[in-house]
Amino acid sequence: MTHAKFIKELAGRLGKPQTQVRTLFKGITEAIKNILEKDSDIFIPELGTFRVKESGEKNSRNPQTKEKIILPPKKNLRFSPAAGLKREVKSVRREEDE
Repeated sequence: MTHAKFIKELAGRLGKPQTQVRTLFKGITEAIKNILEKDSDIFIPELGTFRVKESGEKNSRNPQTKEKIILPPKKNLRFSPAAGLKREVKSVRREEDE
């Protein structure tokens, strides 16, 4: 689903204009981003948990020169869906398979 279709769907469910829903959605995503930039986890009920996980340094090689190099640590975004969301998605898939 595209962003535009998602906003349209959400506006229809909320009974609000798309411009208002787009502004609200942008505010929510900015708030989530700001929280994650501070290395804090964020739990959204019925959706799941977003967390930033830092990987350690890695040993690697330059493929052209075969020289050993150390790759610096990096931050990765992880998402764990809520248990209820997992159940609902699985039940919808089972119904589609039948």
